[in-house]
Amino acid sequence: MLRHLIKIGTLVPALAFAGRTTAAAPPRASSRAKAHLAVVALPESPDQRPPSSPRPPRPKIVPDPAPVPEVPSEPEAVASPEPHYLRTSRPGRWLPRPLMTTPERNFVVGTAALALNVLVLILITSVYFQTAPVTPAKAPGGVSTPLAPGGHDTPALASQLLLPGPPLAVRAEAGNGSVKLTWHAPARAGSGVVDYLVVHSPDEIADAVNPDAVLVDGSTTTMEIGGLRNGFVYKFAVRAYSESGAGPFSAFSNEVTPMAPPEPPPVAVPPTAHVVSGVRIYFQKYPLSCEETATSMALTHQGIYLSQDQILAEMGADTRPMYVDPQGRVRWGDPYVSFVGNVNGSEHNYTGYQANYPPLVRVAHNHGATIIAYGPMSAATIYAQVIAGHPVVAYATWDWAWHPRHDYLNFDGTRWIPWIGPNYDAHVYTVIGVSQWGVLVNDPIRGQYWVGKGTFEAAYSDFGEAIVFA
Repeated sequence: MLRHLIKIGTLVPALAFAGRTTAAAPPRASSRAKAHLAVVALPESPDQRPPSSPRPPRPKIVPDPAPVPEVPSEPEAVASPEPHYLRTSRPGRWLPRPLMTTPERNFVVGTAALALNVLVLILITSVYFQTAPVTPAKAPGGVSTPLAPGGHDTPALASQLLLPGPPLAVRAEAGNGSVKLTWHAPARAGSGVVDYLVVHSPDEIADAVNPDAVLVDGSTTTMEIGGLRNGFVYKFAVRAYSESGAGPFSAFSNEVTPMAPPEPPPVAVPPTAHVVSGVRIYFQKYPLSCEETATSMALTHQGIYLSQDQILAEMGADTRPMYVDPQGRVRWGDPYVSFVGNVNGSEHNYTGYQANYPPLVRVAHNHGATIIAYGPMSAATIYAQVIAGHPVVAYATWDWAWHPRHDYLNFDGTRWIPWIGPNYDAHVYTVIGVSQWGVLVNDPIRGQYWVGKGTFEAAYSDFGEAIVFA
């Protein structure tokens, strides 16, 4: 027994010493941790172990302490091989640099979302307005008008820049059951005027637009409207259409009353009348050729026969359009030099006027005519020349009434031109008779008739110019 106790006493320190020795063993130099086991056993001979003693215990397995993991050292700062890459924590590894920062990316995404919302709103609005009903436009009187023939109307979303403006300076001139209407093209033509719609309003229906609207081509600015009732007051409005739709109506024109022409008084020669014989009666060929016709009639007294066309051709014409200068003055051709405008034109829209006495005197002299006097003269002088047997070409007004003048300035700015337009017309007559109470005239439009001296003098006073032929 003592011997076994001694062995046990020897074994315990040995185990302790072995454990210390194993624990003190340094770990292997490795980047990976490994488990180490130490097995310690004391040999024992079989004859030293008693037969009846139990089998000695298994050797104890003592695990090595866990090795301390190695901490990788911080890699040295190395410059990026490319400016568009970022360094990672692992040596030698680089990641691509993002194209934009997070705030930049958020801004781009937000802007795109806003643009998408605006686009959707525009599409919804477009669908709504394209399907909304279109309200017919109203004329100046405030009553809705039907769509123009041909189906013109204004699209809801048409650009206002493509629509024409209102026609300008609408003027009406009454006739017998009809009206002659003129106007100026809009100052803003938009995409181009293709049609005009003309409507009229008689006084007895209080500005309600007549449903019988008239559509005319966009190239014209004048028309004759028939089928009107004499004795009723009418006014007119005009509307321009382009391919993009309808522009606004013009302001109403001046009011006019169609009337049947008065019956000319019978040509009765008073007992004390003086009438120049041998003067033929001609009628004018063109709307504005009254002074040429009156001159042709006066020349027949000398046996000289010139047609209106021949006189017009020899006088020449200044067809330049009128304009308004910065001072607001109308500038147009000079009738003391040649015919002004187009002989088929109109004083109401500044497309034609007349020729005054100098061009007519020049043509007459070229054909051998004898002229006694010309230029400004009084009505009493005209009477005296007619009593002496000389026909006189006199400038007066169409309606035998005095009207205030609105003289214009010629293109050169050297002369003011007598002018009662654009609302009233001048007219030229051949005076061939005079009596105590009246004047006998050859009218190039209405024929031969007498007018009272007071009427003649009022109409003649607007211009006060004449030509006395031998």
